Amino acid sequence: MELTDILIDLSNSKAALEVANHTIRRMKGKCIRKNILIAGLLWFGFVSCKMVNEAEKQRKEADERAREAEATLAQMTLQKENDV
Repeated sequence: MELTDILIDLSNSKAALEVANHTIRRMKGKCIRKNILIAGLLWFGFVSCKMVNEAEKQRKEADERAREAEATLAQMTLQKENDV
């Protein structure tokens, strides 16, 4: 009877190991997919921040050009008034 019990325990152990192996592989696949998703979101966030920074830089340059144009126009207007 002991040999039968040992064989039953071995059979149960092998089945448990196969189930555990299957579960681990399935979880590993989910983990890889989640890591790819996280990497994609990080890349998207990085690119978005880069685009926002570039747009902000262009906006600041446009504001500076507008201020310079206004200053030039004011100076020309003042000179024209002084000449008249």
